[in-house]
Order: sequence, then structure tokens, then C-alpha cells
Amino acid sequence: DISAQFREGSDAASLASSGGNASGLLDHVPDMPFIFAFSMDMSSPGLKTWMTKMSEAAISVDDGGGANPFGFMNMGELMDLHDGSAFVMGNPPSLMMGGIFHNMLEFKASSNPQALRSTSREMVSKMDGMTQGGISFNSTIDANVKEIAGVSVDRWTMKMTPDPEDPAGQQMAMAFSMIFGPNGGPRGYYANVDGGMISTMSENDELMARAIESANNGNGLASGNMLREAISRQPKGSVVQAFLDVGTLGKQAMGLMAMMGGGGPNIEIPDNLAPIGMSVASGAGGLHGRIHVPQGIIDLIASVAEEMAPAGGGNGEGPRF
Repeated sequence: DISAQFREGSDAASLASSGGNASGLLDHVPDMPFIFAFSMDMSSPGLKTWMTKMSEAAISVDDGGGANPFGFMNMGELMDLHDGSAFVMGNPPSLMMGGIFHNMLEFKASSNPQALRSTSREMVSKMDGMTQGGISFNSTIDANVKEIAGVSVDRWTMKMTPDPEDPAGQQMAMAFSMIFGPNGGPRGYYANVDGGMISTMSENDELMARAIESANNGNGLASGNMLREAISRQPKGSVVQAFLDVGTLGKQAMGLMAMMGGGGPNIEIPDNLAPIGMSVASGAGGLHGRIHVPQGIIDLIASVAEEMAPAGGGNGEGPRF
């Protein structure tokens, strides 16, 4: 745990003037196996103002060419429409080979979901034909392309093409092929739901249907067995929460190593390993941060350390977990 109390009347105290409900936002994404989950409650006026300033500063940085290609974004308008978000990287079919985004989605909370969706469409359209960092972007948006779970959805695509004259271009093209598959970039759906908008990173109809149901009913990831206990270990009034499922990530990594012919420690990763939880709570001009590492993770670290210890080496003593 770490905490800070800011001087009354300062900008920092204004930022931390009230608490949030980050875990509640996680109930608007499906309860499913995941690698990483993140939520941020931006309903506080102080936090929203700070996020707007940070975002505007980021896109105003000159990229060396005299202009920032993302300068068209009106971050003030976007943040006015955006009251928070919950993001989840669901367990993918593979960490590479085009499957990494298959179960990835975000719920964006908004008091004006239709305006947020229209702004998102506009941003995708304006990125078509742009070049940034030696990468050309070709994007498309097809509005109301189909219905999923009784809801009209948009389809968006974004193909990224590295500069073939760039020495690193071929390596980047190979990496894009492995990550995105033959599409050469991410694609997915937009849909309005109660209190916000859902966006996916793949054309996964089943995932979008589950996301629509969870967002409308509010009985998603935070209420599931995997996350309910982890959330109970975090401080109340959290404005930011993040959870890393080390067990799922470890199994994916070991599968990737086996596929690539690599060796590695022979580690038995238990099922239903509780995730590492991180959060920041605020209120009354102060912040409280916490990282909670479950005992199961500590035991796993101990077994990895034991497996990787040199045979017959050392004095026979290891770290006391």
C-alpha cells in the first residue's frame, strides 16, 4: 500500500476530490477467462479535467515533421462524452498468429452513447490515408452493417502498412502478420448499449453478443468467481483497477515456447489461480494505491525459482517465500 495526501486547494487535491467505482465498470464486460483487465472511472470532474489536459498534451507533441497527424482529435469533446471505461484482454486462441485480439473488447461509459459512437466513426474515417512513424494507415467504417443480439453494429477496419524502404519495415510487416493475421491490422465492431458503447478488436459475433448482454444487465466480469475475491482485496472508492491473470498468461507463454521449439522450466501452473490486483482509490484530496499478490502467485514464483536453480549448485538455500 502507498498513500498521499495533497495540500488543500492544490490541483492534485482537486484531482483526488472524490472517489469512484472502477469495479462497477468491469461488470459491463463479459465474465470470461482473461489475461488482463483494466477499468477507470472518469466521472469525477477533477479527474476528467486532468485526463483531458494529458491527452491534449500528448497529441500536441511534434513528431519531427512539423505537425502531429493526430492533431485533428478534439480531446475536450471526446472526454466530455467519456465517463469511464472497462477494458479486457480475454484469453486469446494464441498470443500470436493473428489470435491476440480475438477476445479483446472495451466498454466506454457515456451519458451520450450515440454521440460517442458518431465521434468514434469520425476518428476512424479521418485516419484513413495517414502516415505515422513510417506506417501508413488505411481505415474503413461501415455503419449499421448488421445486427447482433438485436443491436445494430458498425464494422471498422484499420490496415497498417510499414514503409518498405525502412530497414525495419520487413520485420514490422512480419510482426503485423503474426499479430493481426492476413488482415494486416485490427478490426472489430461498435455498438451502443445501456450507458455507453462497446467496441471489439475482432469481428467476433459471439463475443459482441456476450458483451451486449453484460453491458445491458451489469452482471459481468466483476461479479464472476475469478474477480469477485480479487476486487474484495482492493480499497473502496477505486478510480483505477487492473488485474493480471498470471496463470492464463503463463500457460499461453509456455504454449508459445513449445510451438516455437524452445525449452523452458517444467512448471505446473494450477487452474483457477487468483490474479494480481492493482488499484488507486481517491477521496478528500488524497490517493491510496494498492498491489495485492495472492499466495498462489507467491507459491508459483517459488516453484519457478526452485526449478530454475542450478543442479547441485549453491549452498542449498533459496529465497524464503
